[in-house]
Amino acid sequence: MDFVGNLPYELRNGATSITGTDIEFARLGGRQYALAGSYRNGMQIVDVTNPRQARIVAVYDCGVTQGDVQVFRQADKPGRTFISYASDTFGDGTSTCYRDAAALGFDVLKPNGQGKNGSFIAEITDPLHPRTVSFVEVTQGTHNGSIHPSGRYLYNSNSDLIVNSVQPAIEVFDISNFAAPAKVKELPLPTMPGLGTESHDITFKSDGSRAYSAALSQGVVIDTTHPADPSIISTWTDPTINVWHQMDPYTT
Repeated sequence: MDFVGNLPYELRNGATSITGTDIEFARLGGRQYALAGSYRNGMQIVDVTNPRQARIVAVYDCGVTQGDVQVFRQADKPGRTFISYASDTFGDGTSTCYRDAAALGFDVLKPNGQGKNGSFIAEITDPLHPRTVSFVEVTQGTHNGSIHPSGRYLYNSNSDLIVNSVQPAIEVFDISNFAAPAKVKELPLPTMPGLGTESHDITFKSDGSRAYSAALSQGVVIDTTHPADPSIISTWTDPTINVWHQMDPYTT
């Protein structure tokens, strides 16, 4: 392993430090890009076609915390690529993503003038010009928004601790119509002793039939054969794990 570069990025939206959160990758127009989320500074779009000459080529300006990224496509929108971008506990309400969502007709401001939380959806088919196409409001915020392989459903993880959430659940949203995303189900999670039992991270099996959730104090396996109506298959705890933080299926 060799260190090949460091790419500092512009501070935006009142940020006083460079704080990265999550990176996803996408091949667009014959080039390879890293999509790097951040706290307040937006999603950095980095051309990594030649990793030793990586460079930031655009920014999806979105002044939020958490900034986790998911890349997805939808069958009825061929040739187009989208991302979801998570707003967890803070949204400035004034950066480009909020202004663009408001222009699309979404109510994006809290009574105190701050931005509402949830998941922004942006199109990155042209990675040099990302644009907001939807906003999924989630009152408790989106810590991680996992997209079903169909590209039509968003499963929300808010990661709240037990002191903030005594009725843990995974919210499921139908995002097939970007103009009118709709909650279709809340999947209750069993309460376990520990920090909390809200979902922190969800990963889907590639065929979309299963989801696996790291839910702080437990692991959860979910039947997502019918993604609008998921059900829990099993949950389990492990005394050697302090925080179930991320869940990835293992295949041989």
